[in-house]
Amino acid sequence: MQNPPEETNCPPNGDSYLFRFPIEISPLSLAYHVGDTIAISARIYNPFYDYSTGDYYNLNNFPFIFQLHVFNNQYSSFDINEAFDFNGSPIFEPSIVNSATYGRYLELDNVIFANNFYSFDFKVVLKKAGLYKFEPSVLVMYGDIPGKYYFDGKCYNNGISFSTDIMGISSTSYSFTVN
Repeated sequence: MQNPPEETNCPPNGDSYLFRFPIEISPLSLAYHVGDTIAISARIYNPFYDYSTGDYYNLNNFPFIFQLHVFNNQYSSFDINEAFDFNGSPIFEPSIVNSATYGRYLELDNVIFANNFYSFDFKVVLKKAGLYKFEPSVLVMYGDIPGKYYFDGKCYNNGISFSTDIMGISSTSYSFTVN
């Protein structure tokens, strides 16, 4: 853990540092067929640009968690395992989480950091027809408690927040149909 910095370039009004995490979905389409495969990946260069201060910060070996929330508007008892197969790699295996608050979602808790890049990739095989929505999110492991995680230049009492952008549509969610 680094020493707390001088409190000179903190986010305004006690806000959080705000970083973006671009996600790539390929192929990007509004309609797929049962049996199609979608690749979901990210490759983000470190240092990260902070949208609250306008500065760059090195987030070396930061404890990121990637989550992919999946929604379906057609089935009241939607089972993520009936609709999709999630395939990772030996070092990057996604898991399904059951949450009373957030429903069922896919989680990757080992975003890889190497050569100043954060990266992950996995594939989604579409198994069931329907209308779906993916909402990716990136969190700091175990929530963001101000002062808990440091990076060079971070003000002690400010939190850390991440937004996701889906490349190609500049959105935080992605709706599509499976026929």
